[in-house]
Amino acid sequence: MAGHKRTIDRKLKQVEKQLEMRVKELDENEKENQALRDQLDDQVLRLQAQAKQKDAQIAEVQTTLENVTKAFSSVISAASYRYSLAIQYLDDATQEMLLRSFKEDITEARDAWIEPGLL
Repeated sequence: MAGHKRTIDRKLKQVEKQLEMRVKELDENEKENQALRDQLDDQVLRLQAQAKQKDAQIAEVQTTLENVTKAFSSVISAASYRYSLAIQYLDDATQEMLLRSFKEDITEARDAWIEPGLL
């Protein structure tokens, strides 16, 4: 009986040792997994910050484009108004000259307000 008890005790110690090693292995795996989760969290935060930066840049471009559009529209309206007032009282040759001037004003306004490559 004493021999069986020693065998059982020895087997129990082996199983305990195996369990301890497995627990250590699982703890190490958990630490590695936590480190990976932390890295992913950091990457997500960086990507979110980059997305906010891009959103701010897009908003800035949209605002600039709206301002350019308003300014260009104002120039066109002013030139059109000038042309329509003047044309009522002018002969054909002068009307033609004024129309060319109107087209030049529009072209200058476009070139001054809109960057090359946007149109």
